[in-house]
Amino acid sequence: MPGFSDADLADTHTKVAREEGASALPSFVSFNSDDFQLIVEPTSSDHVGDYAIEVVVTDSDSANSGEQLSISGTFTLTVNPFSCF
Repeated sequence: MPGFSDADLADTHTKVAREEGASALPSFVSFNSDDFQLIVEPTSSDHVGDYAIEVVVTDSDSANSGEQLSISGTFTLTVNPFSCF
């Protein structure tokens, strides 16, 4: 996933990942917001397909203007057919 930087290291950031157009990730995907890591553990052929995943970082810049500044990016997560042994 692409990274981001903020010149004001004291700012607090909220990081969220979700399926585009939804309020959460698919059930077999989890997101560690501390290190931007997605954990993908498909357990069924029902999970095969493409998923548009959106990552949003919000910087609460209240010290300067009270604005909430956000940046987002979307990428495709592809789950291919697999065999369980």
